[in-house]
Amino acid sequence: IVQNDEIKEEIVNDDEGIPLIARCAYDRNFDFDTIRRPAWNILDHLLFVGDDAIEKTYEIDYLMDDIHMLSSSNNLHLSSITKRMQFKIEQEANYIINQNREEDEDKLHNAPIKVFDEKKAIYQYIRGDYRFNLSGMQSREPSDLMISYCSSDKKLCLIIYNKLKESKMYRISFDEANDHESNPIAMADSVGRSSIILVCFSNKYRQLNASRLEAEFAKKRKRKIIPIRVERYYEPTGGWLLSIIDDRECVDFTQGNFIYAYNRLIEHIDIAIDDD
Repeated sequence: IVQNDEIKEEIVNDDEGIPLIARCAYDRNFDFDTIRRPAWNILDHLLFVGDDAIEKTYEIDYLMDDIHMLSSSNNLHLSSITKRMQFKIEQEANYIINQNREEDEDKLHNAPIKVFDEKKAIYQYIRGDYRFNLSGMQSREPSDLMISYCSSDKKLCLIIYNKLKESKMYRISFDEANDHESNPIAMADSVGRSSIILVCFSNKYRQLNASRLEAEFAKKRKRKIIPIRVERYYEPTGGWLLSIIDDRECVDFTQGNFIYAYNRLIEHIDIAIDDD
């Protein structure tokens, strides 16, 4: 069910679909391992179908009560699912609105004020031997990057992170402890602080709802996305990951020439920065 987009859409479109699976999740009369846990997994996937799924889930009071309670559960798997569901249902839209407003206010507050120097103007623009002082343009502030990855691909992604960190040209958000998989609020804050998202994709990345939440949130926040292939020969052929990568050229770190791939990555980052 969770891997078939058409079936998920059919469940959401059926008036009894989400309520039935919701009851399987919250009803204590059902066995947890064989019925309730799989039902929570299905609901987690259904929320990505769209607003209709979110609205139908939100209307089920018993389920929402369980989501709030289980989000602080000692069961890490279940608390991760319910925190992600709570974020999708109740928090994501407000986060996007608030972060966009804060960024607009920062741009307005930090807008440069150009002062016209009347005494110098005529000489600056008429004298043929005048040389502009470009020293201030030789260096720029470090740029904010975020590396989006799944724990299965951590080894290679950590190498990429350390290499970028050595350059001292970028401020980089790298969730080394994998907190983003269980804490969507921390994920949203990291995306909000970053202007460029390096999406390190693989089949495992595609399968994780935590990765999907992160990548789709970055897209909704209109962040610049640079796809990085970290699984050899893997090419998404459809679904949500393909819509994230779209027609963007990916940087391939699986061909055995790390330095070449790294240099290509720097080129892509510099192009993204210069487009600002």
